[in-house]
Amino acid sequence: MNLLANRHLVLGAVVAAAALAAGRAGAGLPPAADDSRPATPASPAAGDATRAEAGLRDEANLVPAKPTAAVGRGTAMLTSPALSARLFGRAPVTAVVPTTVVRPKPAHPKKPKKPKLPGQPLKVTPPLLGAPYLFPVTGEPVFGDTYGAIRSDVPGGWHHGDDIFAPVGTPVVAVADGTINRAGWERLGGWRLWVRDRVGDEFYYAHLSGYTALALADGRVKKGEVLGFVGNTGDAFTTLPHLHFEVHPRSLLRLQYNGAVDPTSYLDSWPRLKHVAAPPALHPRFPRATFARYQAATNFRELLRVHPARPRAERPAARPVAPEPAPVPITQPRVQHPLVHPLELAPATGNGSSRRWAAIDAMAAVAVLGLLMWRRPWPAVARDPAAARLDAAAADARAELDAHLAALRAVRKAVERGRRPVDIPIHEPVPVRTR
Repeated sequence: MNLLANRHLVLGAVVAAAALAAGRAGAGLPPAADDSRPATPASPAAGDATRAEAGLRDEANLVPAKPTAAVGRGTAMLTSPALSARLFGRAPVTAVVPTTVVRPKPAHPKKPKKPKLPGQPLKVTPPLLGAPYLFPVTGEPVFGDTYGAIRSDVPGGWHHGDDIFAPVGTPVVAVADGTINRAGWERLGGWRLWVRDRVGDEFYYAHLSGYTALALADGRVKKGEVLGFVGNTGDAFTTLPHLHFEVHPRSLLRLQYNGAVDPTSYLDSWPRLKHVAAPPALHPRFPRATFARYQAATNFRELLRVHPARPRAERPAARPVAPEPAPVPITQPRVQHPLVHPLELAPATGNGSSRRWAAIDAMAAVAVLGLLMWRRPWPAVARDPAAARLDAAAADARAELDAHLAALRAVRKAVERGRRPVDIPIHEPVPVRTR
């Protein structure tokens, strides 16, 4: 009995679920597909043929000339109202589906990246009209044709010149008469400079270890003058010392840095200097970057071992010392000034006598200054006769002091000349009259 009752319950639940699913079949349609108009009941006599003709007529009214594009998630999906009508079996869909998506512009647009410098190694070597030219490195350097080799850290990705290898400190000279400019530090070239000849062709020197005063003056240079010294600054710090040399003809300067041509044929034809007198080595201000400063300091320290910054001057020979003249005896009695410390009036035989006379003059000047300050004007007040007599006595003392100073100067001049003073009156001090 229990089994039979359970079976009846299960069958009832299945029937109820089927009825519920059938009732919700129309309720699950999307809102856009619902028809607000009341449905017209079909006559029972019309049958299936009438319903089919009505469906075809509605479908013909819904199909547009072209399908519309509906935007899905990441892709575009082509649909049409007729397809929706077939799927849902409802009246025409009047919703408008957008065909494009408008995205807002970012608040801060990204800056466009600078395009890399286009260009490839050039195959031409135009003639240079500023002849005659000279090889840029003195002595016996070694070089090869490295123009066009791959260089990842250089604009364009290729080598724009030739490397001329020589020991550190080998003098580098101007290849032609012209002007020099842009001498200083550059990230890749290190200590570098440019030379422009009289017709406008330009020549680039890089990886120097130091300069001369002529190179740092940014003026005119002549062929063969020393501009700097070989090193390995810049991106060549881990390689052997060499000079990176480039040729930029005037006709190709419009290509900017990529206008460099192969300098090998020019270097093979230019004469070389075996020996040259190198001036002292100099350098401009060191770069601020730590590693760049280390490169510059290391190169210049090695350069100073070959070319000192200041040539050592020869020590001058010791001058012979002249014998001192013998003192001249003085028969006149020594004079002692009453207002100064008693000092001997000896002849001028050295620095000692000069110092004595300077001390006498200083003390006399101090005494005169004191008298002047003592006699400065006072406010107009009634003065007694005693003060008047004191002023008169001070005036007499001042006159006597001036006379003594004149006598002392005359005596000093006579003593310095080594002659006896003649007819120089010596005045006795006048006592000051006081009350």
